[in-house]
Amino acid sequence: MNKAEDPNLVSTFFQLLDISVLFFFLLNKFRSFRSKTLLTLPPGPPGLPVIGNLHQLDTSNFLDYLWRLSKRYGPLMSLYLGNVQTLVVSSVEMAKEVLQTKDLIFCNRPLLTGPQKLSYNNKYMGFSPYNEYWRETRKTCTLHLFSMKQVNLFRPVREQEVFDMIDGIKSRVVEKDEVNLTQTLMLLTSNIISRVAFGKRTSEDHFPLMRWLDKLNGSITRLENTFKDLDEFYQELIDEHVNRSESNNMQEDMVDILLKLKQDSDCSIELTYDHIKVVLMVSDSPSIQDL
Repeated sequence: MNKAEDPNLVSTFFQLLDISVLFFFLLNKFRSFRSKTLLTLPPGPPGLPVIGNLHQLDTSNFLDYLWRLSKRYGPLMSLYLGNVQTLVVSSVEMAKEVLQTKDLIFCNRPLLTGPQKLSYNNKYMGFSPYNEYWRETRKTCTLHLFSMKQVNLFRPVREQEVFDMIDGIKSRVVEKDEVNLTQTLMLLTSNIISRVAFGKRTSEDHFPLMRWLDKLNGSITRLENTFKDLDEFYQELIDEHVNRSESNNMQEDMVDILLKLKQDSDCSIELTYDHIKVVLMVSDSPSIQDL
């Protein structure tokens, strides 16, 4: 070996040694941190860095898998789904503690990038933290959109859609065509929700993004495109109702009610178009999921 190369080899050796020492130091610190953290958490199966317990989940029979785990780790169990800490409750007593006794501690959802963007910065009641805004929004929905009076007003819509569904089934039977009851009932639900919320039926063509919404993988670009498409769709609906002739005798839908509340100075919260879009998103979410 050339002696001129010895200093370089020695230098490289010590650099690798320094990197190795730093790596093991950080690894021990990480293990120590995890150990201290786990002391304050309910027991659960050990996981791996980054992915947590995802590799252990039996998705073929997920509920049975959680039940079997609870027999080993108890009725209150910790799982890591990626880096998301998850609490699994599997007894009546623990469920009462979480949902009733200590409900204020567990009532908030984690702030995730996707839901936060699509819900207009957590204005959607399902993702909004439990605070005064959430209470007032829930009150507005309960009193003005989903009250028994409002439900009864939309009874003709529900009846007409059911009759149309029955006529459609009859015609298919006469023609000896197969009837897919699952798709038929999903379409019925979608039509009822759309007419109640928007005043008209919608179809998959009205939601061009729904063909790939479930392919969202956390990409900011796709998230922005999804939000843009949804926002434009709901804005078009709002514009249609704003510009609708006052002489129009169509039955009021949720958009009309929300627009009136927006103009009402006595309304408990100051409604904006974003708030209206969020409520429409909540109202139409079962229909969206079916598309």
